Amino acid sequence: MKPINKMLNDLEKTITYHSDTCEKHNVRLVVFEGVAECPRCFVEKENEQLQTVIVERFKNANSLVLAQKSLVSDKTLLDASLVNYETFENTEEHANKKIVSECIRRLKVGQTFNVILQGKAGTGKSHLSYAMLNALNEAKEFDNQKSCLFISFDMMLRKVRETFTYKESPYNEFYFLNLIEKIDFLVIDDLGAETGAVQTDKAASDFVHKILYAISTSRQDKATIYTTNLNSESLNQLYDSKLISRCFKKPKFIIFKESKDKRIADKPF
Repeated sequence: MKPINKMLNDLEKTITYHSDTCEKHNVRLVVFEGVAECPRCFVEKENEQLQTVIVERFKNANSLVLAQKSLVSDKTLLDASLVNYETFENTEEHANKKIVSECIRRLKVGQTFNVILQGKAGTGKSHLSYAMLNALNEAKEFDNQKSCLFISFDMMLRKVRETFTYKESPYNEFYFLNLIEKIDFLVIDDLGAETGAVQTDKAASDFVHKILYAISTSRQDKATIYTTNLNSESLNQLYDSKLISRCFKKPKFIIFKESKDKRIADKPF
């Protein structure tokens, strides 16, 4: 192999210089394919184009997180939006839909707070929370594309527990915690469902507390959206009160007291 200096000297002999000089860099222009161009200007232009490609790919990667990484037990949620959340005027659902719309607007302008949707099952809490993520995932207001993630809390815990037996599974505790820490907008869906019942007097396990503490700690400066069927009394019975305080820091509560279960609204008996 030729010494590097020899290779550079041989390359120098093949370069055709132009008589003009670049005004910006004060170097002689090089003739390439019949066109005289400043070599430093050429490199700068190539770097700018490369940076543009990298930024666009980063944006695309972030926009795909919601669809590729989320844990969703009900696949009908994937198309959830405010448009297809049907309500009637002067109802609680209609008012809550407006609150969700305002939360989206505030998050788009950079405000950071947590959103808690609470109420009985089937009132559309998961639909509205996924609709928020869809709106934020498609938002053009951000300088850089934001990442969004929907996590069914019970589903995540089951996947983590499976790794205790199936060591080859990648979905362990560290996988989810590392993923969640990096996400800009996160939904933790159905908090409390891991107990198996809405009315319970038992406390969450140390394992569940550990997971929730890690999530709340890593997201102190980011927006997290929680949905739950449990009221404050049940939540404080199930979880440590300090943990609930951390999860619900800077809260915007959206409560469903009067709304009916949409999934059984047409039940004939």
